[in-house]
Amino acid sequence: MMKRVETTRKPSASVSKHKQMQNSLLKPISFEYNETAYEAAAHKDAPILSYNLVNVPAYPPLQRKEDEELQWKPSSSCPECEETEIQAKSSTTQRQANSDFEEREALKGTIYPQSLATSEQANRSAGSSIDMLSNEGESPDGPYIDQPHVPASAPSPAPSAAPAPPAPPVLARPTSLLQLLTGWTPGPDRYGFQLFFRCRSTSGDVQDLQNQAPNLIWREHVTYTRNDFAHRINPPNPTILPAGGVPFAAASTTRQGRNLLEFNNVTDTHWMPTTAILAADFQPAGSRPLPAVMESRQTYQFSPDGGSTWRYFAGSFIIRRTLFRTGGGLRFSTQKTGVHTIDEAYKP
Repeated sequence: MMKRVETTRKPSASVSKHKQMQNSLLKPISFEYNETAYEAAAHKDAPILSYNLVNVPAYPPLQRKEDEELQWKPSSSCPECEETEIQAKSSTTQRQANSDFEEREALKGTIYPQSLATSEQANRSAGSSIDMLSNEGESPDGPYIDQPHVPASAPSPAPSAAPAPPAPPVLARPTSLLQLLTGWTPGPDRYGFQLFFRCRSTSGDVQDLQNQAPNLIWREHVTYTRNDFAHRINPPNPTILPAGGVPFAAASTTRQGRNLLEFNNVTDTHWMPTTAILAADFQPAGSRPLPAVMESRQTYQFSPDGGSTWRYFAGSFIIRRTLFRTGGGLRFSTQKTGVHTIDEAYKP
């Protein structure tokens, strides 16, 4: 009778080493972004297959199976050569995976975490660069301690120059010329009406105008644009009156209020003599058509230097004198636009 003998084969050293490597690979390893941790992990028996070193699992799910198949590819040759080949291929796969990961993250604009000290150092560096972008002599270490706070993004204020001498005071100017009717009546030998004047000061006090006498004066400037009565009357064109101007002196004016000045005995009479308006000159007795018109434009001017230069004061006002016929006969009107109009019957 034959005796059965069972033999047990002790695992070889290479097989035990394979089992140890397999157990190591089944346990995930993660690494922080730390040089010491990286060097400590490098001395482990398990190959390094992590994608990166920034707090992610060492074995991404999609890559782990492929890496394991690559590591445990059976071989009938020498186990030591197989192990060397597996580690080499693992390192190549790791480098390729890390490169792919970094490229994908760069395309996504990923910003890797950095330590507080690194962040503060970067901020200080950026602030210094901004502070140094100055052509005003600013210290590279920061703004002057005695200057006001200015945001880093704003340009530094230019150094102030010596203060300019004060500008000469601006002289008050006459303004708001008021034209008011007087009690004058034209009578039987004239047509028209008469005005007197008041004004205000740009300073708010008409005494500032009076104080500029005798340099400050004013006048009228009239130009005629149409005259259907030129065969009877033809005034100078232009007409500038009065020749010496109207003074603003206190002796010639009266303060009606803090900012209201009236010119004493100064009038503007818009009149026409009846001898220049004859019905016989116009149809149907004469050849000239109706209506007949004399038209002029009147502007008031002032001079701050006694008449050397003239500036705008008020106007221009259109003065229109018209002879016209209605169902009741001839009439004559005198109109100053925006001021007054008078309509009178013809005076033979």
